[in-house]
Amino acid sequence: MKMRRGRRRFLALMIVCALLAPMAAPAAALGARLPMAGEEEELSLWDLPFEQGVQGEEAAADSSAPAGEAVTSAPAVSDAEEPNAESAAPAEEEAPAQEQAPVQEPESFPQVTVPAEWYDIVNVGFNNKSLYLRSGPSTSSSVLLLPFATERANVRETMDNGWSRVVVRGVEGFLPTSTVKQNNYPFYMARDYTIGGVELKENQVILARSRTADNVYDCYLEGNLSISIPVNGALLLTPEQYYEKNKDKFVSTLIGREESYYSLGSANWGRNVNLELGCKSVDGKIVLPASYFSWCQHGGSGSAADGYQIATVFSSTGYGYGGGLCQVTTTLASAANHAKMYLAEVYPHSQPITYLRPGMTEASIWRNGNIRYQHDFAFFNNRYAPIQIRMKAENGVVTAELYELTLPARQEGEADPVA
Repeated sequence: MKMRRGRRRFLALMIVCALLAPMAAPAAALGARLPMAGEEEELSLWDLPFEQGVQGEEAAADSSAPAGEAVTSAPAVSDAEEPNAESAAPAEEEAPAQEQAPVQEPESFPQVTVPAEWYDIVNVGFNNKSLYLRSGPSTSSSVLLLPFATERANVRETMDNGWSRVVVRGVEGFLPTSTVKQNNYPFYMARDYTIGGVELKENQVILARSRTADNVYDCYLEGNLSISIPVNGALLLTPEQYYEKNKDKFVSTLIGREESYYSLGSANWGRNVNLELGCKSVDGKIVLPASYFSWCQHGGSGSAADGYQIATVFSSTGYGYGGGLCQVTTTLASAANHAKMYLAEVYPHSQPITYLRPGMTEASIWRNGNIRYQHDFAFFNNRYAPIQIRMKAENGVVTAELYELTLPARQEGEADPVA
């Protein structure tokens, strides 16, 4: 009975060993042994964190390799390599991330301080030169200024009594509301910009009717006033800024020309000096869009202090300093008329003049301290491009020319200009 029991135990032990043998083989192949009861389990290199495992492997190689015998260590696993399939489970394949369209942040603009005169801009119109800027809302108030037709004014207040409080040329006063008309003021795009599906190009004319919000303008496209576009003031150039930015790029196109003639005799020496000085005083002058040229403000003074001589004039004495300047202004007015400029203020002479030819426009001038009795010659630049005046008096001919300054057309495929 004892023998049979011993055989049964032996067979059971053999069966257990047979079952445990496959499990022990991998451990033996790695040079490790199964932990005995009560011993702490040793970690293999693959069980350690990557950095710690490599360091431990190198240390083991240095300490256990016999002298003169090369040690072949397991290759380090780099970020670009995958671990051995037998020693690490394959990572789950991630679904490809769907590309999301970038969210376009609204563009922010710098704050621009814009003078009040640049918005709420209207035209001033009058008949028979009888409109005056008054100190109060009545015709009995004193006269402050004689505004030109189509001159720009900033409306401060529209009153119920038929008058409007306005600012003209920096002077605040009152005009009849019926003479103050809504108009559009030209600005120019500082750079290419797209808003609301409308593509705006650099230097493109933008007509501003008013300023609708803080630094935002109610704008319209040239030739299309049916669509309002809100444009930030930081994107807009005034006519002055537009000219300064592009003055070296403009192309000149002759749009108006006129000539008049004078005698070179010695008896006309003083008058001829005045003609030359008068032409030089305005030669090369730039008249910006939505601006006016006034001889009394921008032309020669006709005074002795500026070198003008005594010559014949239409007066009680028949002589005066600056005689002959009316021929300069008449020649310039005729050129401006040919160029389709708006002649804001012109006056005929009180007597016939010999240099006037058919088709010319008379423009006599007469300065006086009281503007109410002053004759001026003025024209308004009603184009969206700057105008340059060129005048000369030589060899018996006074020549007046007006040139429109425009930018060359941008060619298709041409790179945008660098600001």
